[in-house]
Amino acid sequence: MNSTSYAFCIQSSADTRKRLKKQRSKFVDRTHRLIRSCLLSIAAFAIILGASFLLINQPAAEGSAPLQTILVQPGDTLWSLAADYSSGMDPREWVNETMRINHLSSSTIQAGFHLQIHAHVSN
Repeated sequence: MNSTSYAFCIQSSADTRKRLKKQRSKFVDRTHRLIRSCLLSIAAFAIILGASFLLINQPAAEGSAPLQTILVQPGDTLWSLAADYSSGMDPREWVNETMRINHLSSSTIQAGFHLQIHAHVSN
């Protein structure tokens, strides 16, 4: 092997190392960008989830009555309770609000069920 070939091999080796280092650097940059994107996505998801949790669990608006719990008696329906507890409010609104507060999917209730209602109503 003559000196020109040896110099070419050394130069070629150095070029290969530079190219590999550059490729590795690009790979590391892409990996860092991917990790950063994932972390930002997770943070955004956590913020949205936290905000929705706060919105769902908001306390009653100022001026609205606090909740009280009543025990459903045999023969009670949401409509009969609305007649007793809605205090001038439209019974349909009272039933809908009571269903929302208690996470009910229908207006059917059973005796022994503890029902949350607004306390501003009179018995």
